Amino acid sequence: MANLSENPPNFVTCANEPKRKRHAGVNMLAMATATRPRPPLAPAYQADMTAELKGEPLRRRRQTRAKQTRSDAKLQDAYLAALPRYFTVSAALVKAGANWPMLARWREQSGEFCVREQHARETLADLLEAEAIRRAFKGVRQPVYQGGLLAGHVTSYSDALLTLLLKAMRPEKYRERSEIRVDQPIVKVVAGFDPAQAL
Repeated sequence: MANLSENPPNFVTCANEPKRKRHAGVNMLAMATATRPRPPLAPAYQADMTAELKGEPLRRRRQTRAKQTRSDAKLQDAYLAALPRYFTVSAALVKAGANWPMLARWREQSGEFCVREQHARETLADLLEAEAIRRAFKGVRQPVYQGGLLAGHVTSYSDALLTLLLKAMRPEKYRERSEIRVDQPIVKVVAGFDPAQAL
């Protein structure tokens, strides 16, 4: 029988042996994965990863021309629909989710959009004219208070709006005329010229 005290078994070595083998297997797998060739990244994503590593802001990817055209068409429709309802260009742009640079680009690049915008402005002008006629011809009901309490309503008419409408619709009859009559002949005096020689 062997003397265990003289040759004690290496329990530490026996216990760690499988662990070393396991670690060696993991390392071999990691090395195989690292050496495996990876598919190349798309140039756009590669540029974004490089910018992110450098701490630079990511660039905005440009939309394709087809996507941009569809997006512009939706924004244009929303803007043209909002213009007669919200009366001003700024309010219509906010409602449509567009901005002034977009509007300038639409006007520069599309003649069809300019025609449609003019039609929307004509619709707005018709609405304003109808409201002016209503205020001038049919009047506006205004409340009357006495002692802090509502006593009734009166209908107020706008003579100024009525005058402007008549001048716009019948300018030959209601427009303001200013005539200049000259009863005496006008003689232009020029240095070195005797007016009597011209008579």
